Amino acid sequence: MQPLFSVNSHIIDPPGLFEGRMPAKFADQAPRYENTDFGGLWQFGDHMSFLHRTCCMAGAKDGENWRTDVQGFNTLATHDQLRPSCYDAAQRLGDMDIDGVAVTASTSDPAGMGFGGDLFAMGTDPEAGFAALQAWNDWYHEEWISVAPNRLVPVGYTWYRDPERAAGEVRRNALRGFRAVAIRNPADLDEPWFGTGHWDPLFQACEETGTVIVHHTDSLPWWPKRGGPAGNMYPYGMGLTIYQLGATDFCAQLLWGGVTTRFPNLKILVSESGGSWLPHLIRRLDWNLGHSPLTRADWPDQNAAPLELLQRSFAFSTQEYDLIGPYSAEFGISRWLFEDDYPHIESVWPNTQADFATGTAHLDDETREQVAWKRAAELFRFPLPEKAYADTASSGNA
Repeated sequence: MQPLFSVNSHIIDPPGLFEGRMPAKFADQAPRYENTDFGGLWQFGDHMSFLHRTCCMAGAKDGENWRTDVQGFNTLATHDQLRPSCYDAAQRLGDMDIDGVAVTASTSDPAGMGFGGDLFAMGTDPEAGFAALQAWNDWYHEEWISVAPNRLVPVGYTWYRDPERAAGEVRRNALRGFRAVAIRNPADLDEPWFGTGHWDPLFQACEETGTVIVHHTDSLPWWPKRGGPAGNMYPYGMGLTIYQLGATDFCAQLLWGGVTTRFPNLKILVSESGGSWLPHLIRRLDWNLGHSPLTRADWPDQNAAPLELLQRSFAFSTQEYDLIGPYSAEFGISRWLFEDDYPHIESVWPNTQADFATGTAHLDDETREQVAWKRAAELFRFPLPEKAYADTASSGNA
């Protein structure tokens, strides 16, 4: 059995997460969880995050087959309908063992704090938002990671309203062993884009501490909300079809913003993006730079082609295993990593081992092992537990 190192899984935040963790003066402004007649939700200021079933599909208790309940895709859940492994780290280890996943890196999601921890920036009081951000990182460190620090990779959140504070939070977390920080594009929150240099203190902190930037692909808030007043009239699959545009946007802004040029040792992981959008990004960049003098004049690194920067600075996690071989051969992008996306709808728990084996059957043994865990262990500076090494050796895969 091949040990697996998932660089993308998720936590369904437990209802009492912020209790006793906020400074007294902000205690009544903490994000608040409620069970409503429709399902669970988090509220912070005027913003609400709903516990959609799509965020916890693999977490349904035995006997509840939400995958066949098509109407349930856009309905809400409550914690008592979930496997405890969604929100309890000790229970998560059990589900990882069932699935053959040795190590995982987990963050919250749109059912809670947001893929990039952007909920904290949406309150009306920035000081309360920053306090809530730090409270979440503290809970994560003390209640989640501490349960199995050799199997759970710490990926913290940071702040979007002040780059110096953002950098400070990265350094605070790095001192206690955090390996990465989840970041969405601040321009999505009406903050300056990466090309202004405004966020350079954050990038400098990441580069200096070896903190990997993890960008989880997300729907973009400025997409037109067509199809009805509520903006939710399209089929779920249509949203997934255009979902990868968020990854394209993030990478393009980092490249055109000169971030990978100013910080050549920065490491960036684009997760849950699949990767099938990469040929368009690469070819469009190459065509524009070869065709348009105006485009060439604006390119921030006259000594490096787009593909060189992508190969040097970026890694990509995927469940679209069939593209790994062809894209590595055609573009030289070899930093592919495994993700299980537990407990989201894309997760295939508890059949991940079989799914990975079938999907990567076209790869040679060394490449398969690199995708399964070796590249992730190197990227995060997080070795595979000794037992996983032993299991690999005994199965003849090492």
